[in-house]
Amino acid sequence: MSVTPLPSPQAMKRMPHKVVNKLWGLLHKVKLGKVSLDENSLIAQARKDTGLHFFGDESFLEPMRHVLYGLKYESKTNPMGDFFARQNIVRLLKNRLMAEDLFTRYPEILQREFVPPMTVVGLARSGTTRTHRLLACDPQFVHLKTWEGINPAPYPTSFTQTPDPRYVEIDYGLKVVDYLMPHMNAVHPLGTEEVEEEAALIQHGFETSLFSAMNTLPSYFDWYIDRPCDASYEYMVKLMKLISWFRKDEPEKPWILKTPEHMVNFAPLLRCFPDAKIVSTHRDPLSVLSSLSSMAWSALVRDYDELDLVAIGKQWKRFTQTSIKNYLEVRDSEMVREGQIIDLLYEDLNKDWQPEVEKLYKHFDLELSDEALGNMTSWMNQNKQNKHGKHSHNLQQFGFDPEQLEKEFSHYRERFNIPFAKKRA
Repeated sequence: MSVTPLPSPQAMKRMPHKVVNKLWGLLHKVKLGKVSLDENSLIAQARKDTGLHFFGDESFLEPMRHVLYGLKYESKTNPMGDFFARQNIVRLLKNRLMAEDLFTRYPEILQREFVPPMTVVGLARSGTTRTHRLLACDPQFVHLKTWEGINPAPYPTSFTQTPDPRYVEIDYGLKVVDYLMPHMNAVHPLGTEEVEEEAALIQHGFETSLFSAMNTLPSYFDWYIDRPCDASYEYMVKLMKLISWFRKDEPEKPWILKTPEHMVNFAPLLRCFPDAKIVSTHRDPLSVLSSLSSMAWSALVRDYDELDLVAIGKQWKRFTQTSIKNYLEVRDSEMVREGQIIDLLYEDLNKDWQPEVEKLYKHFDLELSDEALGNMTSWMNQNKQNKHGKHSHNLQQFGFDPEQLEKEFSHYRERFNIPFAKKRA
């Protein structure tokens, strides 16, 4: 089978992007314009921007230092990549400062209780996003929106201004992202008001694969992948309480959650939500790995001038293998009770989503209202697969041998009777 090579990262950039990086790089050569990724500088910037000082629990500092080490000594980002990395970390620190200030001034935030959430757990690229966004069409659930996940802590002006200044800021930011990375919409559609996963909340604890999806951080990935990320999950719950408090959510409405982080961190998830209703999606693992590696490459090309495709493939293969191992270990333990999980196949959801959704609701003894079903049908009609362009990918682009991979992942396929993909693009 012929394999179409991936273009160079430079070929994916628009001309203004290239020019800025070139000029900024020239300034670096004469020791000007260097972006600081020093811990003290980042913390000082966050404190200056917010006028706040207290971070509360500082357990995030150790994982943040691993991220910063990788950015400074391993990442090889271009100048704009350094700028975006700094902006991202300052944003996370500012949100932690503002959230802690609100927790102190409004103790009722952390006193909020959640009913057990509906939680989609599956490998990245296994239909989790579609399942999540379908379920979010049901008004009996509450969910996270993109702008809330990126900046979960309300600004002082968020209480008085409409639209929320966070919304305005993120709406502009996503337009910049779309200009710099137009190819990403075919991989994972972005939108300010879009239903989004809570990986952005977990990121505020600095223990997440999201950092490795945004930058090449091998030592951070090695450190992160084998550790339980309870602190970041506990902080995710605190941010969920803050968001629900600000929105004045009805306390009896469950959240609908989803992120591939939940598969690799299934134990921390269940320690936070032991009675969560789990919707587990499954797809041909070779198709998952091909699509996931391609998505990672797509996310990295903006901030890099060169990328090692084989290294990308190896990293996300390890992430996928660890996700399966961790998930199965917990699933087969006493942490999971009988009937807590329903399994759905990607192929079945693609073929005819409605019977699968009906089966899910019946399993958890939930009412599927005409309103919810109508909303879901409307959403599906407006979001056909490949709406934003076809996401083409191939295992061989990342140095994989499909036959060898099949041997390594066959136990997962056999456990859940996952069909082979008709075509692995």
